Amino acid sequence: MVSNISIVDSRFSDISSAVLKNYNSFNYFDISGQNRGDAFPESIYLCDLIDADGPNQTVLDIARQFRYDIIDEHNLLCTMFVYYPSNNGHINWHTNENLDYYNAICTYSQSGNSFFEYKNGEETIRVNDDVGWSVKKTKWSRTNVVPHRAVSNDHRITITFSSSVESEVDAFIENITTP
Repeated sequence: MVSNISIVDSRFSDISSAVLKNYNSFNYFDISGQNRGDAFPESIYLCDLIDADGPNQTVLDIARQFRYDIIDEHNLLCTMFVYYPSNNGHINWHTNENLDYYNAICTYSQSGNSFFEYKNGEETIRVNDDVGWSVKKTKWSRTNVVPHRAVSNDHRITITFSSSVESEVDAFIENITTP
């Protein structure tokens, strides 16, 4: 079961503030109808916040420093750092089965009008985003294939930190959710 836990680490608020002040100047990654296998989505509309061609320099600098600080503190990989625009922002169904990681998926939603969905057998389970920052833990691998997607009808930011060591992800989640 995937559920949201509120993030209290103030560095996350700094990221969302910078993104929300600057999102009108971003370049968006927009692909549609490209079948690249189940591990990869065939449709995406988002801005990669650590790609020099995506956000403006202010956001790029803040996002990169934030990512480096977390990686240095917690020995994690940053596998995703994106902004979903409020109009049709999304990453379509995919599995990430090409990876073998435990993940801390950190998500910001301005109004809670966005969601993460995953398949559990034939059942589709929707996890609505909480207002503000929250984190959910997942596991992707070839032996744990989980189709999932994210849809944004509001400003949404997702930062995913990953490790092949579950205790490293658990320690990170504990650190960012404990006052």
